[in-house]
Amino acid sequence: CTLCPAGNFSKSSGVAGCAACPAGSYSETLGAAECTTCPAGSHSTAVGASNSTTCTSCPEESHSQSSGVAECPCPAGSYWKKVGASTSTICTLCPAGSYSASSGVAECAACPAGSYSAAVGASNSATCTPCSAGSYSTASGASTSSTCTPCLAGSYSSESGASNSTTCTLCPAGNFSKSSGVAGCAACPAGSYSETLGAAECTTCPAGSHSTAVGASNSTTCTSCPEESHSQSSGVAECPCPAGSYWKKVGASTSTICTLCPAGSYSASSGVAECAACPAGSYSAAVGASNSATCTPCSAGSYSTASGASTSSTCTPCLAGSYSSESGASNSTTCTLCPAG
Repeated sequence: CTLCPAGNFSKSSGVAGCAACPAGSYSETLGAAECTTCPAGSHSTAVGASNSTTCTSCPEESHSQSSGVAECPCPAGSYWKKVGASTSTICTLCPAGSYSASSGVAECAACPAGSYSAAVGASNSATCTPCSAGSYSTASGASTSSTCTPCLAGSYSSESGASNSTTCTLCPAGNFSKSSGVAGCAACPAGSYSETLGAAECTTCPAGSHSTAVGASNSTTCTSCPEESHSQSSGVAECPCPAGSYWKKVGASTSTICTLCPAGSYSASSGVAECAACPAGSYSAAVGASNSATCTPCSAGSYSTASGASTSSTCTPCLAGSYSSESGASNSTTCTLCPAG
C-alpha cells in the first residue's frame, strides 16, 4: 500500500488509485484522505494542486463567499472575461445594450429587438427601453434609440417595443399622418377628404364647395356652396355668406342657406351667423344692409328705446312742453322741459 502523493487523496479504503485534488483545493502532504479547500475570498483552477499558493485572491469586483471554488463569480451586471491566452479572468461590466441578472455569467444577455439600453453594467432587463409607439427595431443588443426606425408618413403603429415593420399599419381612408413615427393617424379635417389607404395628407375640397364632415373618405362630401354664398378658397367647412346676409340652418339638418339681413339690422362682414341690430335711437328699413350707416338716427325732439327698429314710427316724440336737440336719442331723459317764459 502506497501513500497518496501530494496533490492527491483517497477518501475510502481499499482503492486501487488516488484521485487528484479538484480545482479549488490542494493537498501538501503524503497520504491525504481529503484535500484542503481554498478559503473563502480565493479560488484555484488547478487540478491536483500540492500547495496552498495555488489559492489566489478573487479578481477585483468578483466575490466568493464559499470556500473551495475554482472561479470567483462576477456580480450581476458583469461577466467574467479571460485575459489573453491565460486561464485568469477579470470581471467586465456588461456593455450598453446588454445586462446580466445573476452573478457568475460568462456572457451578458442582449436587449431584445425592439428595445435599447445606454446603461453600462445593467443588472436587469428593465434597463432595456422599448422603442416608442410609431417605430420599430430589428436589432438586438441596441445601445441607442437611433436604432428605432420610425414608421413612414401615411402609416402608424400603436405598439411600443415593436421588433419589425409589420406593426406599421397604413392610415385608413379618411385619415392621414403627415409625419413619420406616429402612434395614430388623424382624421381629415372638415373641408377635406382622403379616398386612399396610407395618405400622408388629405385632399381639400375645391374652391366653390365645402364639407362639414370630419374624417371624410370620399369626394362626394364636398358639396357646392349654397346660393348667394361664396368660397374663393379650397378646403373650407362652411361657405361664408356675403356682407348684408347671414347663414341660417335649414330645419334640423346641417345644411345652411344665406339669408338677407332683415330691416333693422346689418352685417358688415361675410360669414356671420347673425346680423347686428341697429342700436336704440335709430331705425333702418333696408333689407340686406351691409353697414351701420343704414341705421338712421331718430330726429331731434324724439327718442327710441328699441334696438333693431325697422321704421321711424318707433321714434317717440317728446311730450308737449318739452324738447330735445339731440338726434338718435335712446331714452326719454333727453327730453327737457321748456323753461319759463
